[in-house]
Amino acid sequence: MVMYRLLQSLDYHVLTLDYRGYADSTRIAPFETGVVADSTCLHKWIRSKLGNAKDKIPLMVWGHSLGTG
Repeated sequence: MVMYRLLQSLDYHVLTLDYRGYADSTRIAPFETGVVADSTCLHKWIRSKLGNAKDKIPLMVWGHSLGTG
């Protein structure tokens, strides 16, 4: 939580993802293909919300713990 607040204080917009099977997500067993699918879905959603600005606004994806895989 501290890292999210730090990034927000630097004027970054922060979106977090609970991979399937973790935290507040569904109670199914996580697997690599599912984690990749979840991440890809979030990335596509972000790009769709940016519209014409998607080529002008840098997008940084950062994973930690399970997300670093």
